[in-house]
Amino acid sequence: MPLVWNDSYSVKVSEIDEQHKKILELINKLQSGLRTAEAEELVPEIIKELLVYVDVHFVSEEKYMQDANYPEYDKHKHSHNLIAEKVSKIQEDSANHKITFKDMLELYLFLQEWLKSHILHEDMLYVPYMKEFHDLA
Repeated sequence: MPLVWNDSYSVKVSEIDEQHKKILELINKLQSGLRTAEAEELVPEIIKELLVYVDVHFVSEEKYMQDANYPEYDKHKHSHNLIAEKVSKIQEDSANHKITFKDMLELYLFLQEWLKSHILHEDMLYVPYMKEFHDLA
């Protein structure tokens, strides 16, 4: 079942919310790609696109956290690094044709759960520190 954006995911910063929506869209695109006969060809490209965009998002989100003097910045950045490493490894495996359909499905399920968990738990912790940005959302 595709992920659907709802207001409970909003961190009250328009730019970050839009980036989260884009990641959600890419995860749903990954799910759609898995349902096609061309999954082995399509999914590695989707994973690559997702990896590039997640990196852009992490840099942006981390900048907001730094600007807001978020005290848990290092912990949050570490969480971002772990996700980026995991997706990067899978992208590398897919580029080297070392990824199976099962791996792709597990990645999708992991990313779907990670996005919800990361936004609703980790990202919500920085929301109170973003007061100067709240009017953006």
